[in-house]
Amino acid sequence: MKIKNILLFPITTPREAGAPSQHIIVKLETDEGPIGFGEMPDFTHLPALMPDVVDLERTLSHLLIDCDPLEIAAVNERLKQYFPQGAFWDKSSLVRCGVDLALYDLVGKVEQKPVYGLLGGKFRERIPVSYPIFRQKRREEIPENIARMHRLMGQGFSAFRYYFGANLDVDETFLSEVTKEFGDKVILASLDGSGLFDRKGFLAAYKRLAQFNFLLIESPVRRDDIEGLKEVKETIAHPVSEHIQSPANAKEFARVGAVDVFNISLAAAGGISEAEEVAKIARDSGIRILVGTTQETSIATAASAHFAASLPHLDYYSNPVGPVLYTQDVTETPVHYEDSHLIVPQGPGLGVEVDEEKFEELKENLTARYILREDYRRASQVAI
Repeated sequence: MKIKNILLFPITTPREAGAPSQHIIVKLETDEGPIGFGEMPDFTHLPALMPDVVDLERTLSHLLIDCDPLEIAAVNERLKQYFPQGAFWDKSSLVRCGVDLALYDLVGKVEQKPVYGLLGGKFRERIPVSYPIFRQKRREEIPENIARMHRLMGQGFSAFRYYFGANLDVDETFLSEVTKEFGDKVILASLDGSGLFDRKGFLAAYKRLAQFNFLLIESPVRRDDIEGLKEVKETIAHPVSEHIQSPANAKEFARVGAVDVFNISLAAAGGISEAEEVAKIARDSGIRILVGTTQETSIATAASAHFAASLPHLDYYSNPVGPVLYTQDVTETPVHYEDSHLIVPQGPGLGVEVDEEKFEELKENLTARYILREDYRRASQVAI
């Protein structure tokens, strides 16, 4: 079997809160008929730089046509030569992720196995997940987010994670209101600083927020300040989690003992194959795991579910809830959530039915204008 065609579809998905996100859907076609779909998820983050989709499609066609899609490792090695892992925000990992997911989807369909079956089988059928509440600068935003939590609880969500740091007075007031309004009916899975603080600034913020009941701290300082992460980990009473972008990054964090928890997202790692390596390093080093997100459509969310299902240990609430955050999707039926859990799809490949007509409905060339919007800067502030 050979890859005969690769097609890229840039789309924009509106959110129920905040600026829209832009993705590239990948379609791999073969000479024998089977196809696979993948996703390069959420380009709408810094740097404010977007790829030329036409040129990217031409480049990937040059690299991949006539490759055997069943040889996932070989194809990924070829991709890494031309799209090497860069810094955390480098978008090369998104390109590799999209192709990697399409390969797994295709191979699963060929072998009539769900993707978790290609990864050695599943340890769970439901993935505990938390819904994000984004940063707030003004007290006037608090009632809207309390109402949002009520609405999401009506949809079955009870676990939330909160991005803090835009205004600590507002953060403290909001968390007090959450405690007063919901009590033990909700779980604060994490407080996420997105690396906005230096060590001193974070510890001052933590001193104010540690009074509240939450499970872990995410990205307290810059993720390249490994010694700073270690200092925070050794100072505070909560576990510390950080996004891991590659096996090399994972080995360095493990060597230093920088964090308690690896946040492993397919987008940051460059797909399932690299994420599997990161997870193995975590297990061998006694480091706990959660599955992260950039907020994907149902295609990459399904892939995250398969990856999470295949992990022997999944220690905290994971984060992929894009199909709830987005008001439109690219599958006939979005992936399913129930009682703050993502349900692992059971069909061959990724187990979701892609609706190609929706590519046209959501079609929009990639643009940095969404990154420049005030609601992106206010709510997201590079938050993932």
